[in-house]
Amino acid sequence: LVEAHVRLYCIQHAPTSSGVVFQTRAMRLQHPDDELGGMLLLALPQVVVHRVDPWSPLWPKVDGLEGGNPANSYVFPDILQRA
Repeated sequence: LVEAHVRLYCIQHAPTSSGVVFQTRAMRLQHPDDELGGMLLLALPQVVVHRVDPWSPLWPKVDGLEGGNPANSYVFPDILQRA
């Protein structure tokens, strides 16, 4: 094995009247950059970085906040800057 690609997923669950619903959501990677394929060289230890921002499924939800989920709402957060 010479090269590997990394992907990051979040599995969320929510109770409903018919049981529990599970949803798998892909998460963006900051390092290695997923826009460049998220490639890793496995010969050395690697660090995988996901930035927790308003677009992340790990961003804490605040009840009563206008706009809701930025992924499906017309109220968007500020423009995100990648470091």
